Amino acid sequence: MSIRNLTIGVLSLLMVGCVVPSATTYYHPSAQGGNILTNKCSQTASIIELSSLPLVARVVEGHNKALYVIINLPTIRPENVSWKTFNFTSSEFEVYFPESGQKFKKTPSYLYRNDKSTTMTEPYSSSFSQSWSYTVEIKIEGKIPEQFQVTLPPLIIDGVEQKIPPINFKRKVWMGIAPFNC
Repeated sequence: MSIRNLTIGVLSLLMVGCVVPSATTYYHPSAQGGNILTNKCSQTASIIELSSLPLVARVVEGHNKALYVIINLPTIRPENVSWKTFNFTSSEFEVYFPESGQKFKKTPSYLYRNDKSTTMTEPYSSSFSQSWSYTVEIKIEGKIPEQFQVTLPPLIIDGVEQKIPPINFKRKVWMGIAPFNC
């Protein structure tokens, strides 16, 4: 076998390896009034924006196959958001599994606020800084469901209570070829 043929063979294998479809399992969120956002390289649609205070909800699979529902607020305050303070009315989230009909009240397994408060019910102030961060993480253990729903407690934004629609998550598989989908 000549060097030229060997080089062509190796390059062909590398190119085929780069275009092999890959499957990604994810939880597609949906909520009444929400906008789906996707990233450039996948169609996993793992983020949803809700409310005048843009909440971002997504699911990640963590250690020991536990699922984590992550409720996040942007790290830099958008210019078009005019709130001064917000807080949740409670620290209990309701998780509903339609397949079994079970509902659970869950408290966050993790809360990060860059103002160093440790409670979701204490008001968070936009005057704290232009760079802000607020993340709530809820751990879901047990059998991995095909779909589930998370209901957040209402938000109080500048003294006005706003209900957030339930966020539905449905397990899906996205198949793509990175060089063509990125």
